[in-house]
Amino acid sequence: MQSLVKTLLISLLAAFLSVGLLVGPASAAGKDTTSATVTLSTATVNPSGSVTVGGQLKKGSRAYKGVKVTVQKRISGTSKWHNVRTAKTNSAGRVSVKVTGLQKNYDFRLTFAGSRTAKASSSSRKTVKVKQQVTVAKVSATTVNAGDNITLSGTTSKALVGQEATLQAKSGKSWKNLGTAKVNSKRAFSVKGKAIGLDTTAYRVWIKGTAGVTGTASAARNVTVYAWYSLDYTPAEGYVGLTHQDYWRVAGKTYPRVIGSADSGYTWRQIMLGKKCRTFKSKIGAMDMSNGGYQRFWISARSYKEYGAGPLGTLTGISADVTGEPVFLIGTIGVPSYNTWSRDYPVYVGAQVSCTEEPGYTWGS
Repeated sequence: MQSLVKTLLISLLAAFLSVGLLVGPASAAGKDTTSATVTLSTATVNPSGSVTVGGQLKKGSRAYKGVKVTVQKRISGTSKWHNVRTAKTNSAGRVSVKVTGLQKNYDFRLTFAGSRTAKASSSSRKTVKVKQQVTVAKVSATTVNAGDNITLSGTTSKALVGQEATLQAKSGKSWKNLGTAKVNSKRAFSVKGKAIGLDTTAYRVWIKGTAGVTGTASAARNVTVYAWYSLDYTPAEGYVGLTHQDYWRVAGKTYPRVIGSADSGYTWRQIMLGKKCRTFKSKIGAMDMSNGGYQRFWISARSYKEYGAGPLGTLTGISADVTGEPVFLIGTIGVPSYNTWSRDYPVYVGAQVSCTEEPGYTWGS
């Protein structure tokens, strides 16, 4: 009897399988296809901004309602996804989630884990970018000489804390790096470098991007850059007066080129500035072979001023403000000592003028 029952059961099972009447849980091949999409209310936000993430799930071509879906996020440039919220779809197959306090770039997607009758699916990713901020609050100087230190200070957005801030100056069509400093925990930076360029030069602070953080630069700040032009090596006109002198020995040192006078009278030199300069500087003294009598120097720019040199064998530094002047003059008054056969030789050593373009020259006697 038992053998007969067993034989009957086996026969019935075979029959059910042959006509497809016996089914278990739905196989993947028999499940409906689903599709997920995701939308963002905006593609860019300011630091600490928010975005509304919308999603829709469909089964076949129809909205799939009343099933659980999950909105996920990850920092852009990374691989690990994190759940933001799991919710049931509404009658249109949709969900909506607001994400706040964004500091970095994030990718978002909508995922469906699947069900007994529907396949799992995930949307493509959509990215929201945070517009990082670098603000220069202070420039150490708006006019500098090339080679002087220049410092830009300011603040950044929170995501840039700990990053390296780079001081840059515009050079042609590119930006040249001048110095770096870290953004501190208070989001502040102060970065220093040597000034380059000539005339109006743009400076900025750049911070390179990292995972989830877009590289960004501050607005450019214009600085007027001056260069020092030596007056010792301009072409000589070849006549007596205040002109170039080669290998004069002054204060115990031999200089390859100076501006000096072998004339005991009144000499002068006119320098064409074109309103492009701001400072003249030089050292004054007398050639060591001078008799040690009387040397006087004068400058005429905004006003006329005379200078007396120190004792023979010494040099005295002088300077003058020539800002906005179209021309200025330098000169000497050499007076011989009581020995009428000896002379004093007044000299300008290391004469320079700072300008935004090379000055022009004319000579006097």
